[in-house]
Amino acid sequence: MADDFKKAGKTPPEGMVTDTCNCVVEQMGKRQTIEQAKTFCSQQSIQKYGQS
Repeated sequence: MADDFKKAGKTPPEGMVTDTCNCVVEQMGKRQTIEQAKTFCSQQSIQKYGQS
């Protein structure tokens, strides 16, 4: 996620990358695939931080 922001020339809001990564780990612990976890957590992050 940090690399995506870097490539886009943007700086993510403080805590966004950590929150999203923690979410992915949590979702995978709930037996979600990595892609399902990324999609879910990215949507959660956008809602919380207002970034896309």
